[in-house]
Amino acid sequence: MIESRATRKGVDDAQPDAPARILQAAQEELVLRGAGALAMHDVADRAGVSKGLIHYHYQDKDALLARVAVRLGERIAERARGALATSTAPAAVDDLRRWVDAEIALGEWRGLLALAEWPAADVRSTAHGALGARRVAVSGLMGRLFSVLAVRPRIGRVAIAELAIALVSGLVAESSGNRASSMAIDAIVLALLGLSE
Repeated sequence: MIESRATRKGVDDAQPDAPARILQAAQEELVLRGAGALAMHDVADRAGVSKGLIHYHYQDKDALLARVAVRLGERIAERARGALATSTAPAAVDDLRRWVDAEIALGEWRGLLALAEWPAADVRSTAHGALGARRVAVSGLMGRLFSVLAVRPRIGRVAIAELAIALVSGLVAESSGNRASSMAIDAIVLALLGLSE
């Protein structure tokens, strides 16, 4: 039986947190299964809602994935902004290491990269916008790292951020959710500090 708009509205009223639960479930499914294997029935099961309610709130899979891309970008950027917020020189490298490990373990970075390659143009465009927010936050993170360590970069902060993003993206792609090796993170730190004077 097809639900009427009134019936769907009643379900929505009974579950005011449904859109947030659906979004969270879609994000978890994306990280767990990957973008290509994400199925709406799995999202519905994880969120504890019907597939119809997902479509009521998000129209279709692409609309849901676009919203997930925005959310992932916001979350990644927030963590990057906070990674060294209270760091001191002795702890900065360890704090950076913890940030990289957390990004790998969460799998959200990998999920956002997958959405940037999604077939639907709206999802790709939204994911690229979210990657831009990540870029700005990582640029700030690199500025904070150099400031805390009292060193001056030899190249622009944006170029350093691009290098950091490329290095972390490589670790994320290779790790499949496992923690990065300490040596790989140390290599990132050394590469970044090698750009200072």
